[in-house]
Amino acid sequence: MSNNFSLSSFPQLETERLLLRETTLQDAEAIFAVFSDPSVTQFHNLDTFTSLEEAMSTTGYAYAVIERRAKRFERGEGIRWGIACKQDNVLIGSCGFTWNPQEQSAEIGYELANTFWRQGIMTEAVHTILEFGF
Repeated sequence: MSNNFSLSSFPQLETERLLLRETTLQDAEAIFAVFSDPSVTQFHNLDTFTSLEEAMSTTGYAYAVIERRAKRFERGEGIRWGIACKQDNVLIGSCGFTWNPQEQSAEIGYELANTFWRQGIMTEAVHTILEFGF
């Protein structure tokens, strides 16, 4: 991975089954669906979402997740792709990198709706972002 990460636009990646794309405010309901499941959030650094209305407001959790990801990308500190199935383009999770150029290190993070666990989806997505990163 380059120490000088800079892209002029958010890259969309594609696999056999998936679209890896930027998350937008239109994805707020899908983000809520993923993060309202305690089995998904148990190892995540944010609380389980409890209210769709709160999550979808401009001060809510889903909005904050989308904004944080966009700002991290704009500052060149990381990139987080929304994971969507090709057939309907609905978000089912996300994966991406954050990095520290001073320490020449990067960290991968991800989450996936539990109805999609054990289908090789995250393996497919992470393999693709690693190819992109290196």
